[in-house]
Amino acid sequence: IKSAKDAEKFSASSMTIKTEKDKPVVHTVAGKLSQKDEEIIKNLEVIVLAIGGSKLIEKAFLKSTMSPSVKLSL
Repeated sequence: IKSAKDAEKFSASSMTIKTEKDKPVVHTVAGKLSQKDEEIIKNLEVIVLAIGGSKLIEKAFLKSTMSPSVKLSL
């Protein structure tokens, strides 16, 4: 995926983004623990493009189910 348009096309068909009603919080799945790190990184890049770019994101955290979160540097 090389552009925001490609990310939009991909996100519309393959990605679910949940948001909070009164807060600018986004919840989505970036991958599974069984995936390679490179695959998860590519998935995260697509998510950032689908949201509108890293300039719109103040903070980002990554976690698996039942584990503590890790703050990502943007």
